[in-house]
Formats: sequence, C-alpha cells, structure tokens
Amino acid sequence: MTADQLVFPKKAKSWALFGTTCEEVKRWVDTFQSMSLVPAVYVDAAHQEMTSAYSITFSVGGSSLHSHTHRLPFSDYYWVNGNHFSASQQIIIDDASKYPSLEKRKGQLTNITLVIAKNGFPNHLLDWGLDLSHAVCIDPNDKESLNAWIAAQIKLPELQALILVGGKSERMGFPKMELSYHGMPQWEYLEKICHSLKITVHFSCREEQKDFFISSGREVVLDQFGNIGPLGAVASAMSQHPTTSWLVIACDMPGMKAEGLQHLISHRHAPSMATAFWNEEKQWHEPLAAIWESHAKGEVFSWLAQSQCPRKLLGVLKTKSIRDADAMWYKNINTPEEKAHWLRHQGE
Repeated sequence: MTADQLVFPKKAKSWALFGTTCEEVKRWVDTFQSMSLVPAVYVDAAHQEMTSAYSITFSVGGSSLHSHTHRLPFSDYYWVNGNHFSASQQIIIDDASKYPSLEKRKGQLTNITLVIAKNGFPNHLLDWGLDLSHAVCIDPNDKESLNAWIAAQIKLPELQALILVGGKSERMGFPKMELSYHGMPQWEYLEKICHSLKITVHFSCREEQKDFFISSGREVVLDQFGNIGPLGAVASAMSQHPTTSWLVIACDMPGMKAEGLQHLISHRHAPSMATAFWNEEKQWHEPLAAIWESHAKGEVFSWLAQSQCPRKLLGVLKTKSIRDADAMWYKNINTPEEKAHWLRHQGE
C-alpha cells in the first residue's frame, strides 16, 4: 500500500513514527497509548500479507484487526508505522542503526513534531536540511515531558449534555417534551441541573420541535436518522459535533438529580467508549443516563446498520460500569399509572 492510500477522517490527527524498527515503533505506540486518556488507532502493515497492496493491520483497544481496503476504523487520533505508511505529522525515534533507511525516507518528513533522542536534535537531521521549527526534542527517559507532550496533543473531549425530547412517548399518551415533574417541564428541570454543573446543553428534537427551542436561544441537535429512537439521536449529535463527548439524559427519569449527574461525571472513564449506570435489577447498562465518548462514533454508526437498540450496543462496547448509584436516578416512568405512582411516593 502506498502512502496516499491511507485515508484519515477529516479533522483527525495522525502521527507516523520513523527512524527505528517496527518492533520499537510498536513499543513506543504502546507507551503513548498508556499516557493518553483517549485511545487512538494504531495502523501497521500486515507483514505476513505484504504481497497484497491493500493489506494493513490496525489495533483498537488492544485488539488486532485486518483490512484489505484503504478504509480505517473511525478515530480522532491515529498512530502510524512510518516504515510502511505516512501521516500528516511525523515523530522520529533516534536509532543510529537506522540512519541510512531514514535518510531514504526524508522526503516524507514534511511536518516533524517530535524527535525522541538523547542530547538534543541529532546533527544528521539538521544536515539533511529537515524543518525542525515545529518540533520538540525529548529524551526517551524523560517520562514527564513525554506525558506533557501527549497531553498537549491528545485532549480529553469536551463533555456536553444531550437532553432527549424528541420521543413521542406513545405509552404515556403524549410527547416526552410535555413530561412535567418538579413543577416544570422535565427538560427544563434537567437543563437547570446541567447549568448548575457548568455543562453546555443541547436538545435532541424533531424538525417540528426545533423552533420552540431555537426561539429561546437554546442549542438543538436535529435527528437526522429518522424515526429510529434514541440511538439515532446520539448518532446525530456525534455526526453534527464530532469532537464532543455526550452526557445523554432522557426526560422520562424524573428521579435524576444534580447529585446523580455529578456522580456519573466524576466516574467518567474516557478510555472506555461509554460510562453508564449499571441496572442491577435488569442486568444492563442504562444507555440514556450515560456518557458516550466521541471516539465511540464509529461503533455507533456501524451498529445502526444492524440494530437500533442502544442498550444492546453498550453490552458489546467497552463500557465503564457504575454500580454504586441510587437506582431512582435512572428509573424510567413510561405510563400514566407509573407517573401517578411516582408522584404519590415522591410527595409531588
């Protein structure tokens, strides 16, 4: 496969590691991954299949997968073995035994951002006339500086709230947008909680609902996947705001409190694809009282081709379970009878 056959998503960041053996490249990628709060995809060649021009291998969350096309798994960040492929940025690992092979590849070193070497920039890089004006040089044993570099390059996605108001709530008999608890519409109650936690709020709604929210200056996410339920709302938010992670909150959980959302946020595990309350009674993760990380969007889009169930998707995704939560925070109220019972017992 030639360098121009690797196609990265728009706005994704990619680094190709040059200057050392494939084994050392992989070791350095593992080091970078261990320092990062956000997982990246590692792209390498499938050495046993190099007769195929389209044979690559990539690692996601420690699992090795293979592809015979130029398409890569979706991610915001990619590490690439520069011995086989190029990327938009380059990292050079100083290895004297590989100077001749690195010199042959110097035409690919167009945007060097990091050099890992002892005693500063190696002279041969300067002698070759490479542009190092945007690069930093870090000693391979300086873990603190390497950690700082990774933190500057790979940032934890901003967390924003997605309040789901688009459901028609046929069992309740009226739209979820009209659900009212705590003396006000539930969406407004949740909005107040999110604002108290300094979280930006978006409302997931249908086309015919948008003017209501926009007219009052609120942010909306229009459901672009049609009438397929809440997973379509999550996918729409991920599509329209690809670098954002989402605190997804349903309007039919009136027991949700600021304490509950804060508990969820404080247990956020960004390397996982989601963080969710574990429903001990039903033995599943609650998908609509959960954090969906931005790097899960590829899995979400792929899942929509086979299922519309967010609960089942959390069952196969790498999901951080919160098992010490108050079950009332995520209790669903779906019928008028359940609502009346809840109101009686909550004293409203």
